[in-house]
Amino acid sequence: VIARANYSYKRRYYATVTMRADGASNFAAGKKWGIFPAAALRWSIANEPWLKDAHWLNDLSIRLSAGRSGNDSVGRYVSQMLLTTNSSGWLFGDSFEVSYYPNRINNPDLTWEKTDSYNVGIDFSVLDNRIEFSLEGYYSKTRDLLLSIQNPHVTGFSTRYENIGSTQNVGGEFSITSRNITRSNFQWTTNLTISHNTSKVLDLGMDYD
Repeated sequence: VIARANYSYKRRYYATVTMRADGASNFAAGKKWGIFPAAALRWSIANEPWLKDAHWLNDLSIRLSAGRSGNDSVGRYVSQMLLTTNSSGWLFGDSFEVSYYPNRINNPDLTWEKTDSYNVGIDFSVLDNRIEFSLEGYYSKTRDLLLSIQNPHVTGFSTRYENIGSTQNVGGEFSITSRNITRSNFQWTTNLTISHNTSKVLDLGMDYD
């Protein structure tokens, strides 16, 4: 389920709001649905009245956005207990009887992995869009990671899925594009992009002495 609303005012101010709801059978009862909102703003400075005489300027914009996304990349029904059959271990009379025993522990709290992202950017274009610049920075934090962890052996189960830990990504990107030659029979465009990203594990979800 997705809903979106867009708003613009005099080609200068833009806003977009999105609300998304996703369901996945991977997760426990009452935890299957995730709500993922997002919002984006843009100020087109080049269209302001006080820049109407700057004919060399094609675009000067500032962008802001924030939103949440989800990850459900685990197998279906892993939140539920799994039974395994065995027909060779129990002899009653002249036949082996089928037995059932738990092979996977359940987790009634298993739910979506979530990432909150924030972005800010500047776009700049001049000389009939012959030269374009773009600069942006971002920050994202992922929590409730879907991880398979070791169980104490006394439980009888080796592993289980949990929502634990968190990570973050911080980075930026700068790009410049120039259209050097734009003819009907020949075009020459150059592009330079510089980017940097730093990833960090904030929490493993477990305490170590």
